[in-house]
Amino acid sequence: MGDMNDVPDVMRRYVRLTVILICICVIGYELVLTNYGYHAGVCVFLSLCIAACGTVMVLAPVIGSAITLAVFVLASIMQAPLPLPLVGLLMVACMMVTYWQVAIGIFATTAMCVVGVCNIQTVSFGMPDVKRAYVYAAAALIAIGAGLALRVWRRQHELLEHAREAASRRRVARTLHDRVANDINDIIMMVEHQLESQEESMSDARLELLNSRARHALAGVRRAIVELEASEADMNLVADAPRERGQAEHDLCVQATRYHEGLLDSGFQGELLILNKNALRNVRSQLADDLLRELFGNITRYADKHHDYCVILSCTQTHLGVGVTDVIRDPETCEHGLGTGLRALHNRVEERGGTLDVELDGAYWNCQVSVPLT
Repeated sequence: MGDMNDVPDVMRRYVRLTVILICICVIGYELVLTNYGYHAGVCVFLSLCIAACGTVMVLAPVIGSAITLAVFVLASIMQAPLPLPLVGLLMVACMMVTYWQVAIGIFATTAMCVVGVCNIQTVSFGMPDVKRAYVYAAAALIAIGAGLALRVWRRQHELLEHAREAASRRRVARTLHDRVANDINDIIMMVEHQLESQEESMSDARLELLNSRARHALAGVRRAIVELEASEADMNLVADAPRERGQAEHDLCVQATRYHEGLLDSGFQGELLILNKNALRNVRSQLADDLLRELFGNITRYADKHHDYCVILSCTQTHLGVGVTDVIRDPETCEHGLGTGLRALHNRVEERGGTLDVELDGAYWNCQVSVPLT
């Protein structure tokens, strides 16, 4: 479990409360014995030792538990008149040691039972030795079971925290990727527009170099996000999660809905129509994932928030279809296309035998995509 004092705050709080209550009861029980003539000085000394052990357990649960068990064994070897209610404090100590290391916890719990039963000076107001053995055995079973349960709870808590951190990192990486990719796309479009507006003999070599480097940077950014997603999938932080959760990450319906809700949260107005959802859930294609991300990214950059856009996602047995209709904010900016991202997808779609058609109709931009599934 790592550091011996690596105990969650919630668990530490309950351990402290339990230890304090048990110490009060045990010390009170021990001091009452002085009225019956049972080694008054020894009882007071043992009460102070119990209070000291309880204080250490409150400050450092696992280390304090180990010290408490060691003091108990030493006192039992010396045949000190230990009160039977001390079993409650020992049970908490064995639970914490089992939580730290199972093997050591089981050994310590077994030793606690044997030593406790063998201590004939245990003050139990006449309780027979057999019943005292039952008390120690029950305390041992409870301590081991509670320690194992705490380990399972701790593991689940760690997995949940890892999953939350991974999801947070993924959202941050996606946001940074979109921002950087959009900025680089703008640079590429401005450079291309500048190059095409100049005469062939007056083209600037520096613009060509800038264009080349911007394309290379854009490819690197996209490659980085792909590698990040692949590495997170390989880590498999939540091994016990249902398989459907992993499949949902690649469900085109889920992805399209997520992108659409992101646009709505940003103030856009539009509609997403999904046809043949059952067929879309069985589609597994990196090209389809990249296509949705790029199309919704272009809507984010160029659509007018005050006009409705429409995205239609459909699927047949042989083809995947995507249709986009939105309003361009500045048609002149998109006169020569919508950047290298969509152009690269156009080439990939054509290599698969599909079609990607972009039409500029006045202020409107329409895109129709058909991708073969085989």
